[in-house]
Amino acid sequence: EQLIQIQNKGGMAGFRVFIATQTCADFEARLGRRAKAMQVFGNTNNVIALRLRDHETARMVSDLFGETTLAKMSVSHSSGSNTEATAVEFSGSVSRMLKEERAPVVEVDLLMRLPNLQYFAMVAGGQIVKGRLPVIT
Repeated sequence: EQLIQIQNKGGMAGFRVFIATQTCADFEARLGRRAKAMQVFGNTNNVIALRLRDHETARMVSDLFGETTLAKMSVSHSSGSNTEATAVEFSGSVSRMLKEERAPVVEVDLLMRLPNLQYFAMVAGGQIVKGRLPVIT
């Protein structure tokens, strides 16, 4: 309960909250109810997701990143001739079709297959970033 209050009211007082977890179920187990766990998750401004193993958590993160519109163009060509007409009569056509469909910005499957130290993050007002953590030797 105190974490939720800090998230809700602490920003105006200069509080910065950093939460690290492996699954969203960790919040649910600690808080006892799914609604409270979703409240913690919903009050988080910046999200950094490395490889996720839990399908439900990956779906929630993918949903958080939102959807985009994909445009797919298909082109078809056809040509032909009529044997009854003279030899120089041919016909042809070209058709193009543009189809738009909605798709997640970051697929659930991709979140579950990220290589070591690579991440997707949503920061600063919804900007989505793909990155890799550097290894310091």
